[in-house]
Amino acid sequence: AFSHKMELLSPDLAEMNVPLFSMGASARWDDRPKLDEEYQQHWRRSLGKTMSHYKKSVWKYKAESIVGPRVFWVCMTSQWIHTRRSTIFDTFTLAVCFGTFLLFFLASGEIPAEQTSRLKDLTQDFHGLCTFLLGFYMNTCLGRWWAIRADGIGGLWGQIDDLTMLLGCYFPRNDAADRAVHERFLRWGVLSHELIYKQVQECSDFSDLVQRGLLLEEERLVLQPLASQHLCSLPQVVWCWQVSFVGHLAYGDPAQGGSRLPHPVTVMPQLMGLCMKARDSIGLLFTYTESQVPMRYLQVISIIVWTHNFIQCLNSAVTISNAWLRTRTTLTCHMARFLIGCFARTARSLRPAACREDRHMENRPSG
Repeated sequence: AFSHKMELLSPDLAEMNVPLFSMGASARWDDRPKLDEEYQQHWRRSLGKTMSHYKKSVWKYKAESIVGPRVFWVCMTSQWIHTRRSTIFDTFTLAVCFGTFLLFFLASGEIPAEQTSRLKDLTQDFHGLCTFLLGFYMNTCLGRWWAIRADGIGGLWGQIDDLTMLLGCYFPRNDAADRAVHERFLRWGVLSHELIYKQVQECSDFSDLVQRGLLLEEERLVLQPLASQHLCSLPQVVWCWQVSFVGHLAYGDPAQGGSRLPHPVTVMPQLMGLCMKARDSIGLLFTYTESQVPMRYLQVISIIVWTHNFIQCLNSAVTISNAWLRTRTTLTCHMARFLIGCFARTARSLRPAACREDRHMENRPSG
């Protein structure tokens, strides 16, 4: 996605076969297949092209197939089983609990109708409460996930695109000096995007960024101590460099490439405004990744959901034991698994950016 975006923003660089990044970068446009080799190695389709996977993450899917009967086959794939082990364990726990209750009541004899009616009313009350609370909880989780994708990563890419287009207008000449300006701004913009995932994963190894030409060795020496001590937000540091470079282009020493920005009184605030919006997008992203919903709120919902599930197992066991395993009553035991699935899967969307695989989906937030 990055290589394609670079080609759309600067098609003349692809034709000229100039270095992808400035100041001694080793990657070139003819090396783009090598940059995508890892992606091609792990990318695959499954279930008759219903879904596309990158490693363990869903990259893209067909909505018309997911909402149809094929959804049951999707839940049986190896990718789903491997990434949902906790949900499977919770379902197994409820199955054991239900089986224990069923054997106990089958051995104890028939339960009076009055007690069965009270248990049924209690189950319905808990079911309504769980549905009400999980609705708000799922909305919160999906809202955080969408804000990270749309306003965080998407906002950052939007500012990089706008900044690159404006620089193409203000530095239109096809010479080494103007290309150096274009490449530096774009390199720093993509570097800030990569550093987001480095910081979320608490990774302080920048050697891969240096090898790919996104980070220079002297820049790595500046960022390395900051990453090791967790002193600041590394992606936002890069945008401080951007703002400083804009000021240099506007009023810097002409002997060092400064004072080249046309109409600096109006253009410099415009470019700095885009840099600050990009920094704000990164700050918004880290607001969600570095924070969580209140623990007590999550505990209350978890206690209520699991209490409902145990009561549901108890009610199903009583009903089945009294009805001698009538088919129509077996459907009630599936409600607990459905609620557990809703609760567990939405919890995973609270920190989507923490997964390294998400960086391959910044232009496809559908997964």
